Amino acid sequence: AGVRHAMVASWVTPASSKPLGVSLTIAKERAMEPLLRIGDSFTLNLLEEGKPQTLAVMKHFLQRFAPGVDRLEGVDHIEGSNGAAILRSACAYLECKIVSRMDAGDHWVGYAEVLGGDVASSSATAAVHHRKVGTYY
Repeated sequence: AGVRHAMVASWVTPASSKPLGVSLTIAKERAMEPLLRIGDSFTLNLLEEGKPQTLAVMKHFLQRFAPGVDRLEGVDHIEGSNGAAILRSACAYLECKIVSRMDAGDHWVGYAEVLGGDVASSSATAAVHHRKVGTYY
């Protein structure tokens, strides 16, 4: 099974509607990078803006983790059909599979097809992570 990982993504955007897809970027030096290659699956959890647990979850995943640490320890979640974590505090989630990547300098741009998902709160506004400094995560 290995170590479970999760992160706060700074750059995620809708990319296609048929098939439903998203694009995301990941810095080449991030610990998550080897887990987000063509053929890999992940779950994009959308957190609700303005909820206290959203800030707590974001702060948890924004901290620096030592190599090999289970980033999901202490975070309320279930395992999705693709094996990735679905956060119980998410207002929606998308189960995705990376189908292509493009080299973009110090980042990779990935395109992932959405294979499943659900909405827990249709009236929620998704939280946005604004980085104070673009070169620091």
